[in-house]
Amino acid sequence: MAQFYSQCRLLGLSADQATEVLIEFVDKIRERVQFGFGIAVDGKYFRRKFEIAGKPPKDPKRFYTQRLLRRIRDNFIDQAGYSASLAITFDEDEESAVDCYQIVSRLRRDNDDLRELVASIGFANDRIYTPLQAADILAHLTREQLISGKMPALLQ
Repeated sequence: MAQFYSQCRLLGLSADQATEVLIEFVDKIRERVQFGFGIAVDGKYFRRKFEIAGKPPKDPKRFYTQRLLRRIRDNFIDQAGYSASLAITFDEDEESAVDCYQIVSRLRRDNDDLRELVASIGFANDRIYTPLQAADILAHLTREQLISGKMPALLQ
């Protein structure tokens, strides 16, 4: 998504035409995805709060990963009655993948409910694996909403 609009301009597409392309993607996502979960954390603010409190620094990645897994558990498993375990796929970026694997592994080790919830952790190329492309679009639009305070038209 970071390069989407500049690539559209290079192809001669207007902003409205680029939005139409995104609408097609969002429509396909809506056709195929039953549930979506997301967590947003301002990392700089998160770290600063611990610094001000005089506490040891905390990793915002661990915090938002745990919150995401708990949100999935609370809303998807507990409320919707889904009883199976999940296979979760993350972007295979090497640095992020190693961190992500370590975080999820520790969370599963430390939390019985998360151990049962997450059956497997996988990684995929976000340029090829469509669900990760969909997640990238959703994350971009959600960030746009958080920054502007307005719901992007594509999410309405």
